[in-house]
Amino acid sequence: MARKPYSRGIASQERILDTALGIVAKKGFGSTTLNDVAMAVEMTPAGLLHHFGSKENLYVEILRRRDVVDSQRLGPSGQSELPSTLLLARHNQTVPGLIHLYVNLAAASTDPKHPGHEYFRERYFVIQRRVARDIELRQADGRFDPAADPEEMATTLIALLDGLQARWDLDPSSVDMYGTLVAFWNRFVPESARVQPSAAATGASA
Repeated sequence: MARKPYSRGIASQERILDTALGIVAKKGFGSTTLNDVAMAVEMTPAGLLHHFGSKENLYVEILRRRDVVDSQRLGPSGQSELPSTLLLARHNQTVPGLIHLYVNLAAASTDPKHPGHEYFRERYFVIQRRVARDIELRQADGRFDPAADPEEMATTLIALLDGLQARWDLDPSSVDMYGTLVAFWNRFVPESARVQPSAAATGASA
């Protein structure tokens, strides 16, 4: 059965976004051009904009695609030995180009007119629920302080990660994102559930 044009269009966009995700991760946000992405997917810049409307929309969709990939990598809440926030921090240190893209778009998207404004509002809602649920599950089996409020803790962890990413983007040598989050996390878990900073090099991939 022939595929519908709509299905082909969705598949084409996914291919573009997967390719763009790899390019930005490798070259960096500031060094990646529309022409770089267009050439990699054998299209013209105009053809690329036909799919996304503008360069800003393309960047927002790259982040949206990254969220899908991250969600698949992380798996269900509460089942990994490491919490999702720590897994993301550890992985993000390996893709500085995507951190630079995220930090820049997050700042620009505070403007309600920016194409990324609604994306970031929705993203924070989804991430908040995921992190809070992760904490709830760990509290249920004794792996996290039962006195902590899951929603407040989720808000704090997300804000901490965002702040660390902004500082790391300015100067990677000035802060250890993963190590800082581990130190904070370990304040709320029993000794048997504490995360070792050395896991940054040897633990499960995020």
